[in-house]
Amino acid sequence: MSQKLIDIQIGSAESYELHLECTISAQGEVENSKLYVVGGPDLLELACVLRQQLTGPLTELVLPKGQSTAAIVIRELILKAQGQWVDPFEGDELCHCRAVATRLVDEAVIYGAHTTDVVSEKTSAGTSCGSCREDIESIINYRLKIN
Repeated sequence: MSQKLIDIQIGSAESYELHLECTISAQGEVENSKLYVVGGPDLLELACVLRQQLTGPLTELVLPKGQSTAAIVIRELILKAQGQWVDPFEGDELCHCRAVATRLVDEAVIYGAHTTDVVSEKTSAGTSCGSCREDIESIINYRLKIN
């Protein structure tokens, strides 16, 4: 048996917090779990669906579809629990010209900035030399591709 602890916190206009604690059997099945969630009604609704799935094989958890903030963070939580999550960009700073943190760009995407132009508008990343626009696009694609 193994213990999994996964925390996701995203703070901005709205605050989202997810904490999953579960025990996984040698066969990869969830034996018991606790899911703590803070967020809006859409996140709470998806969390209820996830709670119902948190029995049986971890690999059979269903990723929510859609591009809402709730769907994006629940997908991240599930993928982390399954050991399939890969950060879409390594490095603390994504835009060196404007000194924009990767976390800020990622949060903008999570909160609905789904094009490079909108991310640039919200964060100023990619508004100078533009060399990071490809990295911004990679984060957008990674966050939204899992539908």
